[in-house]
Amino acid sequence: MRILYDSKQPQFKTPFGTLTPGQVCTLHIHIPTSVLTTKVTCVFNHEDGSWAQNAVLAFQMKKGAYDVFEGQFSIPCPGLFFYYFVIDTQGGSFRLFKQGDDTNMEAGDLWQLSCIPADFTTPDWAKGATIYQVFPDRFYASGRADVTGKLKPYTIHKNWYDEVDWKPTPDGQVLNNDFFGGNFRGITEKMDYIAGLGVTILYLNPISKSFSSHRYDTGDYKTPDPLLGTEADFAALCDAAHARGITVFHEVGELRVKESDRLKAIIDGLALLGVDAWEEGDDLFVEGNPQLQVPSGLVFESHGDHRLAMTWALVGACGRVPVSVTRFTCVAVSYPDFLADLKGLVK
Repeated sequence: MRILYDSKQPQFKTPFGTLTPGQVCTLHIHIPTSVLTTKVTCVFNHEDGSWAQNAVLAFQMKKGAYDVFEGQFSIPCPGLFFYYFVIDTQGGSFRLFKQGDDTNMEAGDLWQLSCIPADFTTPDWAKGATIYQVFPDRFYASGRADVTGKLKPYTIHKNWYDEVDWKPTPDGQVLNNDFFGGNFRGITEKMDYIAGLGVTILYLNPISKSFSSHRYDTGDYKTPDPLLGTEADFAALCDAAHARGITVFHEVGELRVKESDRLKAIIDGLALLGVDAWEEGDDLFVEGNPQLQVPSGLVFESHGDHRLAMTWALVGACGRVPVSVTRFTCVAVSYPDFLADLKGLVK
């Protein structure tokens, strides 16, 4: 019979997960009666391995063939802590460690416990979100990327359904440098599929230039791996993601008191395009529409605001149809050459 303790289960640790300073946590550990336990001590260490504190667990009750020990503790300050148990018995003592979701005597890992500041909050955009993680190399391939500059050595599978090269080299190394060609364009092409799953946040494994297919060993965080595509390909992927679902611009209430009420003007202008947008407090919400096509003949009101005038001109440029912007000459306030530069971009 094994000693029972699993920090993820409420019958062994409450509350679940992180603690805040001073918050009381209760531990239960189930030890076979045959062990003849006299005392249980939970030993906490700081992240650097130095001792932090102890918590003593006392006998609470018998439960079948087990003795249940219970103890309470609190952590005085935020930090990352690791712990194990010392079991005293009538015949001696031993340490108890973590082994997967189980326990093991005198060998194994430490349990981990985080203590976070009492005023810690998670970002609003993450609450209730559905996150979809993509391993880019194996998600979907669209064409072939230019491999110029790809870190060597590497191989590219010709068959998408090949087995990965998982076997170690003669000297025992697992290189993880065989690729299947999944890329940014492949993810972009599958964006409707991803959105159809109800996904609200897209999370990619590392995308920077690397030797390995998992790309956690990057040496250049500023450059996409050539096998995945270019910065422009990645920008197109981001645009495709933003065009689906709702994009939130936080803390933009200051836009109400610029040269015009830009927040209201943006919402009104997006409404002309058939795009739903609204305010909640100082946040702006815009619901994407990947099928959106800018109709011709639209007239946008600049309110004499140079920023708005340039914004609506860009809408026309991106939509490839002409639009009219009232009092457009106001752009000269900040960008006299704006129109000339814009014409150069859309040629």
